[in-house]
Parts: sequence; C-alpha cells; structure tokens
Amino acid sequence: NFRAICTGENKTELNYKGSIFSKVIKESVAHGGATFQIEKSIYGDKFPDEKIWFPHSHKGVLTTAATLPDSNDSEFFICLASAHNLNERNTVFGRVISGYDFVSRIEDNPTDKENIPVKDVTIVNCGELRGEEKLDSESAEFLK
Repeated sequence: NFRAICTGENKTELNYKGSIFSKVIKESVAHGGATFQIEKSIYGDKFPDEKIWFPHSHKGVLTTAATLPDSNDSEFFICLASAHNLNERNTVFGRVISGYDFVSRIEDNPTDKENIPVKDVTIVNCGELRGEEKLDSESAEFLK
C-alpha cells in the first residue's frame, strides 16, 4: 500500500481501481491511468492545462501525462526521480506522502524492451482521504 495526496476534489464515481501501470521507465516515471474508464477524467474526455506550474523536483511527484497542450485525461505519472523536462509542460497535482517503498517496488519490477512491466502492477484500491484519514505535516512521510 502507498498513499498519495492530490489536489482537488473527487467529483464523480470514476476511480483507478483495476487499472494498471502501463509503462515504467527506471529513474524516470511510472505511467498509470491509461486504461482507466476509456481515458476519461472527472472533467470529461480531455481538459485544459491548469497552468499552475509546480516543479517536478523530486521522486514521488504526481503529474499529468499529457503529451500535447490542453490534452489531459485520466493518465498520470509518478516521478521516480526529478523530471525537470516536464516543468511547465505537465501539471503537478500531488505527491506520494507515505509508502514510497511500494513505488520503488513498481520501479524494480522487470520490464520488457518497451518499458512495459512483465508482471502487471494493478491498482486494487483507491479513494479520497477524508476527515482524520488526511495526513498532516506531522504524519506524512515526506520525501527528501
């Protein structure tokens, strides 16, 4: 298990349960959400960049995986290292706040020559942290 904190609110019943990480590029990114609800998001099929540019400064950053401007959908990256090449191109929307050791296991899972995991890495549960479940700066395992 690992926890990630994301900005915004859960606006619909869409979720990542049952989706897989489709690519894992060591020391770069783990790509998830590509098979999620036919690549829809809580905002519809595609939605524009928010143009709130936080830096991709360390591992554990959660960011959109859009390759073209204003083409966001359900796809996301977990940065496995700093990814300054994504700055001002992809929108950071959260970060892993505990259980990064599990993300490391995703990175260590063998991949084929196209960076597709040999063994599926599936999201089996997900949800929004509410009330006392939310972590604060005292209880989160912030990354260095």
